[in-house]
Amino acid sequence: MGNGLIYGCLLILSHNILTGWQDVYRSSTFMSHDVFLMTSLSMLLTASFFMLVAFLKRTKGPLYGRQLLYLNIWTAGSWGGIFLAISLLPPAMVIGVATSLAPTFTFCINRIYRPDSKSDRGDMVICLLSLLITLLLFYDGFRVGSGIAPVVMALGLCISAFAAFSDAALTVTNKSMYDKGVNTLTILSSRFYLLIAISFVCSLVKGTFVLSGEIIEVALIISVLGIIPAVYLLQEGIRCLEPVLLEILLSSTPLFVLLFQWLQHPYPPSLITVVCCFSIVSISIIQIIRNMRAVEYAKVSCDS
Repeated sequence: MGNGLIYGCLLILSHNILTGWQDVYRSSTFMSHDVFLMTSLSMLLTASFFMLVAFLKRTKGPLYGRQLLYLNIWTAGSWGGIFLAISLLPPAMVIGVATSLAPTFTFCINRIYRPDSKSDRGDMVICLLSLLITLLLFYDGFRVGSGIAPVVMALGLCISAFAAFSDAALTVTNKSMYDKGVNTLTILSSRFYLLIAISFVCSLVKGTFVLSGEIIEVALIISVLGIIPAVYLLQEGIRCLEPVLLEILLSSTPLFVLLFQWLQHPYPPSLITVVCCFSIVSISIIQIIRNMRAVEYAKVSCDS
C-alpha cells in the first residue's frame, strides 16, 4: 500500500533539503551579484543540461502551443518571484510565506482544472491552517522588519505571494501534462525559456550583464549543486503525488531554509518565524498520515 506515496514523499523531502541550502546560498549571492544576471545564467545552464539529456535520450521534442506558454508563464512567476523576493527579504520568511500560501491556491486551482482528482474537506482544513501561518508570517515581517524598510518588506511579501500562486498553477499544469502522457525530460527541457529571457532583458536594462570567471563559477554552483537536482526531484514528485499533498509537503521547506539561514545568513530568525516553520512541518506530517490511511492511495502506483 502506498509505495508511490512513500517514494514521492522521499523525493520531496530530498528536494526540500536541497532547496533550503540553495535558497540561502542564492540570497547571500544576490547581496553581491545582480539577481537578474545570476538568474539568467543559472537557469540557462539548467535548461541547457536538460535539453542535452533529452536529446541524448531521444526524448520526444519540446512542447508547443498553449501547454508551452502556460508552463513558461508559471515557471517564470514561481522561480523568478522567489529569486527576486529572497534578494529583498530573509530567505526563511520568503519561503515560509510562499509555501504556506501555495496549498490553498493549489486546492482551488486543482478543483477547477482537475475536478476528478482526489481531494476532500480535510485537505481544505489543512490548507486554511497553512494560510493562517502565512498571516502570522506577514505580521511578523512588519513587526520585526529585520531592519528592512516597510516598502521593501511589503514588496517582498507581495512578490512571495505571487510566487506562491504561480507555483500552485505550475504544479497543477505539470500534473495535467503527466495525465496526458508528457514525460519528465520533455517538461524540464521546455519550461525555462521565458524566465531566462525576462531575467536576461532585465539585466541588460540595468546594465549588469557583465560576465567574469567568478560569476560563471557561482552560476555553475547554483545550477549543478542546487537547481538541477532539486527541480528533477520536484518534477518526479509531481508525477507521483496529487498536487495538494505535494504543496503541503513542500511547506516543510522553510524548516531547512531556517536551518541553513541560521548557520550562514546574517538575518537572525524571530521566534514567530521559528514557530511558524515548525508548525508548517507538523501540518505536513499530519497530511502524510491522513493520506497513508486513505483507501484511495492503496491504488497509487509510481515506477521507482
